[in-house]
Amino acid sequence: MRELSVVREEIEVMKAQLRNLEISISYSTVTIEISEKELKKEYVELLFKVVDSGGLLVPNTYIYVKDGEARMFVTDEFGEVKVPFEKNTNVTLIAVFYRSDGEVLKTSQTDVADFNKTVTIRFSKPSEPPYINLEKSSMIASFFINFLITGLIITTVLVMPMLLIFTALIALARRAYSRMKLIKTVK
Repeated sequence: MRELSVVREEIEVMKAQLRNLEISISYSTVTIEISEKELKKEYVELLFKVVDSGGLLVPNTYIYVKDGEARMFVTDEFGEVKVPFEKNTNVTLIAVFYRSDGEVLKTSQTDVADFNKTVTIRFSKPSEPPYINLEKSSMIASFFINFLITGLIITTVLVMPMLLIFTALIALARRAYSRMKLIKTVK
């Protein structure tokens, strides 16, 4: 019996402990705070170098860059521009150059800004216009033919009659001179 009373006593103590835990658990509040350490952004520089089809540097080229935001840059007198980017950023760029003859040269490419490097942008045409514009060659040929025809007409209408008159005057002058010579020799 004594054992039974000891066991009952232990049961009563355990029930009291259980009630105490239930009360303390119902009134407890757990606060969990999660934070992420701010990562330091790493940047790299890309040097854009613009060349034409002949390998000549192309200054004053507009470079439009999209790397999350759209930005515009202009190359210096050496055809280059340095641009900082967040490391491992995908970069899409469009290069535009306005040639002196009015033609617009365009090219585009993509790259990854993974380390400091030089990105060469190459146009498919020369940056200087050709000396003879093949698109206008028919107009030039037409002008040249009209010039020749006009020259022949002017030669036929003006120069030939003047040449005939001049030849006739020289013939008359020779005849008159030869007559004067005969007259002097007769005297």
